Amino acid sequence: MTVFLKSPEHIENIRRAGKIASTVLSALPFYLKAGVTTKYIDGVVEQMIKDLGGTAPCKGYVHGNLPPFTAASCISVNSQAVHCEPSSLVIKEGDVVKVDLVAGFNGFNADTARTYLIPPIKSEVQKFTEVCYLSMWEGLKKATSGNKVNEIGLAIENFVKPYGYGISHQFVGHGIGKSIHEDPRVPSFYLKENDHLLCSGMVLAIEPIIFTTQDSEVVFDGWNTIAKQNGLVSHFEHTCIITSTGKPEIVTIRDEEKPYLSNLL
Repeated sequence: MTVFLKSPEHIENIRRAGKIASTVLSALPFYLKAGVTTKYIDGVVEQMIKDLGGTAPCKGYVHGNLPPFTAASCISVNSQAVHCEPSSLVIKEGDVVKVDLVAGFNGFNADTARTYLIPPIKSEVQKFTEVCYLSMWEGLKKATSGNKVNEIGLAIENFVKPYGYGISHQFVGHGIGKSIHEDPRVPSFYLKENDHLLCSGMVLAIEPIIFTTQDSEVVFDGWNTIAKQNGLVSHFEHTCIITSTGKPEIVTIRDEEKPYLSNLL
């Protein structure tokens, strides 16, 4: 495992990328309506990233034997889990829509995701997504210098487990910087051997992906992934800088989240 610590210059570029990414996610509710396609939303994402002075490194991203990713963002609906390519799929009332995107600036990246609910929404679906969102913040609380990577996963797991939801073991958080995915891996569950020490200058993307079913396995169809048991999936993600202050710096925090930050972190 090779962990790249970021210099002040690197971190400033990641901050700029994070601001672009968060601005895009904040603006999307204006466009995310029943009747539009996921491909249309991706076009909005790509144009906004460009207008804000960033790049969209997801487009053309290569992983394993898969063909290059064709879009600026991953948009997954309902039982679709993560990494789904935008398409002609039409968003409907009651849908659970996950938008996961990376913005680049000056060769450095920030990664963020948010689950959007298209009204009307059942109360149990609202609760499910709230648990995912709050579990991310439980993990972020542990993203401090001197802690271990597996403390992040343990905090997320302990928060989610009492609700009976499943936590993805196939997809995990990660380091980020010049590359979208860097060491260390950051699972949203406890892994004893993942006891690497966190230190100032590390940058992590923390991203719980949870399922309404305890079975969190997915079926793969190219880039697209679908919950094996056809339950709903929720996904939230923030990129954070490990600092020496005792609190992580959340570079992808959205403006609408800031009033609640003191209660969340």
